[in-house]
Amino acid sequence: MDRVFRRNNGFTLVDLALAMVVIIVFVSVMTSIMYSLYISTTEAKRTAVAVNYAVDIFEKIGIMPYINVNVNNVLTSISETKNIKIIDENEATATIRNI
Repeated sequence: MDRVFRRNNGFTLVDLALAMVVIIVFVSVMTSIMYSLYISTTEAKRTAVAVNYAVDIFEKIGIMPYINVNVNNVLTSISETKNIKIIDENEATATIRNI
């Protein structure tokens, strides 16, 4: 009779609880990693767009005659570039399409 009760077939409640804890930890770590990657990718895309805007602006300034390079002409040239709106001499905003 002892042999019937000592069989180790199936899972115990402790086995299932331990498996669930391992799965929960794994999923939470993977979620954290995916969120960090999303944030990093978004920041990299925004930086790339900003650099492209800066390159476009410098290219426009580069083709201007030297005598015409002043604050007003540069701001006018910048405001004509894509979707950049000049707020004042030190600040500008850009409407960037969703990437």
